[in-house]
Amino acid sequence: TQPQQMRWYALRWPQAEQYWKETDLVYCTAESYIPTRQSCLAVTVHDAALFEPDRRAHTGNWMQWGKWKLLYRRLTKEADLFHTVSDFSAERIAHYFPSIRDRLRVVHNAVTPHFFESPPEEGRAYVREQGLRDRPFVMLPRGLHYRKNADLVLKAWPKIREAVPEALLVVTSHNDPGYVERAQEM
Repeated sequence: TQPQQMRWYALRWPQAEQYWKETDLVYCTAESYIPTRQSCLAVTVHDAALFEPDRRAHTGNWMQWGKWKLLYRRLTKEADLFHTVSDFSAERIAHYFPSIRDRLRVVHNAVTPHFFESPPEEGRAYVREQGLRDRPFVMLPRGLHYRKNADLVLKAWPKIREAVPEALLVVTSHNDPGYVERAQEM
């Protein structure tokens, strides 16, 4: 909870060993902090998007940015290991917090078991309606954005089209308008 996180941050109390006496490792599955006495602290950090200048410009992000700045300041001093989900995220996190570079590891996301199942009829119907059933396509989830490596996607796309001329690039979610313009010119 937020009050507990504030106590942990401000007072470094209660420490993890108070709850789990014989622990060697405390693992935070997302950006959070639990003080430890002797146990190792490992934290998953998903990205540094909130620290990117274009993200800070949105008014609603200033409070979150300040909170995360304090959190990262504490984590850089106390966490033994950080891990993130991509090389791109690792590079951006290390850019903003260079002191954690040697403690930062990339552990890529895995797929869920249903990834290997046949798609449901609803999904097959959608593919047919969009004209994708008999056509190769590359799906790019989460949109064309700098933090989703859109520059690399747009650089690679002509090479993919050259190899597979009938292929389509299918982009989901919201896009940065500048990248949409570039994509439409291709």
